[in-house]
Amino acid sequence: MVEKAKFGYVYDEGMLLHRCNYDSTMLECPRRIEIIYERLLSDGLLENAQKIRSRKAEDWELLLNHSQELIDSLERLIIDEECEEFCRGYELLWLCPQSIQAARIAVGSTIDMLKANVDGL
Repeated sequence: MVEKAKFGYVYDEGMLLHRCNYDSTMLECPRRIEIIYERLLSDGLLENAQKIRSRKAEDWELLLNHSQELIDSLERLIIDEECEEFCRGYELLWLCPQSIQAARIAVGSTIDMLKANVDGL
């Protein structure tokens, strides 16, 4: 008998907060994550998996790859117009006021999921 591999996954609806509210032609959308998760559930692919608790990354974790200036700038974006202005200098970037929270959830959860999988759950 072959033993099924153990693995963990993270899904948090807070990650769906990241969206582009000022450009309706943007193809990326939060529904994409939701559809993939629903498909994994309906196909039974998560039945033997362990759901890892999500969490928001702390500043020191974000600082491993990003500057404090960037974190502070993202935290200050509170309306869509500010987000749109911030993104104008980047080719493929879109934000909304909730993007930093969605990013914190994604980063913190990914770190914990990776640790859990490496440690054998």
